[in-house]
Amino acid sequence: KNSLFERRNKNIMKRKRVLCWLLAMATTVSLCGCKGKDVVVDTTVTETSTVATEVEELCYEDESARIMAGTMEGCSLNSSTIEMAKEDGLFDEYVYTSTTDATSYMAFYNLNRGAFANFNDQTTAPSTETEEDVARTKAAMNNVHFRRAISFAVDRGSYNAQSVGEELKYNSIRNSYTPANFVELAEDTTIDINGTATTFKAGTYYGAIMQAQIDADGVAIKVWDPAADDGIGSGDGFDGWYSVENALAEFEIAVEELAAEGVTIDESNPIVFEVLYPSSGEVYTNRANAYKKSVESTLGGKVIVNLVDTGNLEGWYYAGYMTRCLGIY
Repeated sequence: KNSLFERRNKNIMKRKRVLCWLLAMATTVSLCGCKGKDVVVDTTVTETSTVATEVEELCYEDESARIMAGTMEGCSLNSSTIEMAKEDGLFDEYVYTSTTDATSYMAFYNLNRGAFANFNDQTTAPSTETEEDVARTKAAMNNVHFRRAISFAVDRGSYNAQSVGEELKYNSIRNSYTPANFVELAEDTTIDINGTATTFKAGTYYGAIMQAQIDADGVAIKVWDPAADDGIGSGDGFDGWYSVENALAEFEIAVEELAAEGVTIDESNPIVFEVLYPSSGEVYTNRANAYKKSVESTLGGKVIVNLVDTGNLEGWYYAGYMTRCLGIY
């Protein structure tokens, strides 16, 4: 953060303090931007969204006053406090977008689900799927074209906008597990891509090589934009997966292949899978609903996303993250 401020004109810094709009890959870690107070709406305030909003307003008013008085350099903003800054006339003059940090989050598919409630508390996040649903969902999840259809059906921009707003919804989107510009070739290198010797020049980024392999595989994913960052190239800042057309194409193949296995998929017999979320956090709730809307609308109701409420973040962690930490799968 210091380096960001140092890059700004020092004379301006003497006259003003800026509101720092901190957008990281982990944009939901600090929801109300109260750096000095460690207030995190999702974990500290859980009773009602009204209380959470009041806390955000108090934190914003306190921090903005300290910034304008020159006693505080900056604070992070979320989708709610961004609107407050606009109403106060501070947004256009003082707000800037920082770079993302090194943290990335991704989604995982459970291909062989074996638990249908939290292992530490069977009353938390109980599944509503029937045995038939479970069997059909397992068959579908083990079909690569079904998984691709779901991945292409998710509007990640809309999902991200629930926490950072429409203006920044693409800034922190990454399209590959490893950053596309993580490493570049030190010398000309020839790589075998699906049986074809392909030479990449020195200075070629990993993302360009990855894109060449994906294209050769015939998968409609964009992980590298050579024109991004003023021609340097990047795999961030755009949604290279979401495509209604590609989702439907993959889904059509999946439906045909699963029918051969005895699994019928149509509006009357949809595949049902579950997504868990903690309703104690408004952002988590909104993102879960954005995910559900995107998938269901894209695939025409032939896939139903059942949202399962874990109640709070603790229940959510035990539904996924803690099972791996404790060696329970």
